[in-house]
Amino acid sequence: MFTLFYFIIIHVLGFIEGTFSPANNSNLPGYLYTLGMLLPTLAVAARRLHHTSKSGWQQLLCFVPFVGWIVRLVFLVRDSDEGDNQYGPNPKMQEINTTSNPNG
Repeated sequence: MFTLFYFIIIHVLGFIEGTFSPANNSNLPGYLYTLGMLLPTLAVAARRLHHTSKSGWQQLLCFVPFVGWIVRLVFLVRDSDEGDNQYGPNPKMQEINTTSNPNG
């Protein structure tokens, strides 16, 4: 959901910038938004990697030429590990446990 809203906001900002100042191709609001969202984006990706028992440092794979970003993308879209791992419990399992027990 984070990535979805990120891309929606970037496209809306780009559309607004292109509509109201077509002669100036600076897209300053989009650049500022991207810069402001850099740290939250890294945090969300690290959390996602932790769900698959990978270290957050594996985000640095995107700097490997040609295949690094593909490997990183595969790691990010994998399903979470079953049960607990070294980074904590599986958030999907917590959700299932709380919804399956109506008494608490």
